[in-house]
Amino acid sequence: MGQGREPKGSAEPEGGLAYAEPDSRGWRLMRDPASTSMRLVLALVGPSGVRTRGVGFNLRAGAAVRFGAFESGLLLESAGVYEPDSEPGGGAPEGSQLVGGGVMPGNVLTVGVFERDARLAAKESGVPLLRIALEPVSPDPASAGHAIPLEVLKARVIPEEMALQVDAPGATPRPSLVPVEIAVGMLTLT
Repeated sequence: MGQGREPKGSAEPEGGLAYAEPDSRGWRLMRDPASTSMRLVLALVGPSGVRTRGVGFNLRAGAAVRFGAFESGLLLESAGVYEPDSEPGGGAPEGSQLVGGGVMPGNVLTVGVFERDARLAAKESGVPLLRIALEPVSPDPASAGHAIPLEVLKARVIPEEMALQVDAPGATPRPSLVPVEIAVGMLTLT
């Protein structure tokens, strides 16, 4: 991450968002260099040395922020670690990556990026895997310094050694998801 990232505790213009990163080496949401004072981009980063085939999580945020879309129109951006869909003959099987997200009631973002083909190699997870964006609903300088709650409600990964579950005879096998904890930092209005 390093280059281009503002140091912790750096000053932000009034009416925006500030984020103090969590002190964790495990699964965590880190400030992405694409962040501005009015659009906080958070990257999901896993622990170094852990290989996975996908990750998804539900994040609840306080009412003072909304989840922002990326150029694609999606509420998440794959960081390109998991095999992307490709043209026939381009390497990865067509339809190999599943990317999706949406906002549920209670300002809960649900997002995920997964490799759907077990023949593909698992990927190093100690790098940004996906990005999400938060924006203030209506910047209010009078609210400066107020914390905005962020809570990961559920998070799961497809581990390197993927097991397939079959729910019923004749059903299509699906990968087993393993629960993980994701650390979040302190989000405040500036």
